[in-house]
Amino acid sequence: MKKVLVLTISIGVLFAIGCKKSDSDQSSLTAPESRYTNNIKTTPVYLNLETGDSVQVWDIAYVRGENQRFRVNCGSSGSKGFHVAQLAQSMTASFSDTAGLNWMVDVNDTSGLAIGSKWVDESTLNPNDHYSIAGFDSVSFILRYDAYPWIKFQGLFCRSGIARFQYTFSDSISGSSGRVYWNSTIHLDSITGGVTGTPKMYRFNSGMVESNQWQIALIAAFDNGYKFPYGRLNRSTTTEAVWINQAYDQVSAVPTGVTFATDPDDGFQIGRIFNYINTRLYAWDKTLLVRQNGHVWKVSFDDYYNSQNASGFVTWRFARL
Repeated sequence: MKKVLVLTISIGVLFAIGCKKSDSDQSSLTAPESRYTNNIKTTPVYLNLETGDSVQVWDIAYVRGENQRFRVNCGSSGSKGFHVAQLAQSMTASFSDTAGLNWMVDVNDTSGLAIGSKWVDESTLNPNDHYSIAGFDSVSFILRYDAYPWIKFQGLFCRSGIARFQYTFSDSISGSSGRVYWNSTIHLDSITGGVTGTPKMYRFNSGMVESNQWQIALIAAFDNGYKFPYGRLNRSTTTEAVWINQAYDQVSAVPTGVTFATDPDDGFQIGRIFNYINTRLYAWDKTLLVRQNGHVWKVSFDDYYNSQNASGFVTWRFARL
């Protein structure tokens, strides 16, 4: 899986999605930055205007409580991709015949039904400590997500606010046979520090992450049978936006009389982020203003094509006003 952000300014630093900030302080941006995203047609890109980085959403979460739930990200944090199936096989099995599996999803990322407490071996429940419980030795889950290979996951135990689990990525998938082939690398990790009722988030291959640190997302969505790039706001963090009819370089302050708005139900308040003219997408001659917690950024989407003329790679600029 390749997910890379490339700085198009002269310092030429490469950022992997979800990595740490650069050494330069970007908390109060005064000079324009220009960045080049990964392909938004493959998976959505979530942008943090404080840092300029893309923010990875969480994949699984551990919720400490009597039920000791593992949750999967099915929608409200943005991924909208996980499905889960219970499969009675060991983590080291060479392949899985996925035909006829009962795929499940969590409802709004909250109920934890897909994995939930189904991984739990209730015979291990400590009657004196409902926060200590172990999982089955031979029951795994396969998590299907469009931004990853398939993932086989197994909860091992939860004890005193620590959830231990293991997972492995698939090597390949045979569409004709429905088989998923697995490699021999099994990752062992933990989610620690869980507080009762408060989920701790985890991203496969990245580790612990904080949910909802993004303000805007760039998404390719179907419109009249064609995919167009749209912008979406993170309404859970009260992010608002408005387009103004000024060129990016001319904007030095928020004009009087503008009305910011947020997304209703995770919709596309920003709308199309490029102008479609004669089968090609071009930059708008206007600027997007984004507001969160009293701070306002100006944003320009300058190009939809990379240096090889492949579509879906957005060059964008931003600066805090």
